[in-house]
Amino acid sequence: MRRTLAIVLVSIGAALALAGCGGGGKNSTTIVGVIWQWNGLYETHPASVSAVPDPGNYLLLLNSDGNFEAKADCNQVNGTYKLSGNHLVLTPGPSTKAACGPNSLSDKYIALLGQVASQAISDGSLVLGLQSDAGQMFFHTG
Repeated sequence: MRRTLAIVLVSIGAALALAGCGGGGKNSTTIVGVIWQWNGLYETHPASVSAVPDPGNYLLLLNSDGNFEAKADCNQVNGTYKLSGNHLVLTPGPSTKAACGPNSLSDKYIALLGQVASQAISDGSLVLGLQSDAGQMFFHTG
């Protein structure tokens, strides 16, 4: 488990370094139609990097019709998105409201999705930038 966490943290660090250097460059439409797993978070206030304990419980799918679907642990979320170049805005809509357990990141994940302002692909991973430079969410494919 420690080795896996170390690998995730190194991957997050590498993604941060690449994102900071303008990494990416792939066409932004490559993020549509892919099931992304949330695996890390960088927050700027206060500065911290954290790995998501069970990425398979936090999924994001941007459909080609401008709608998105997300799994937030034991909850499901639907909403709409607007994608223009590197700019991405997610607007969460209806969601289930189940209590997922004391260690769930469901509420935080849903709140963070509503704060997304940009997107970039870095080494095959999706990096979602949060509004007001509050941080970045990191995703990989399953």
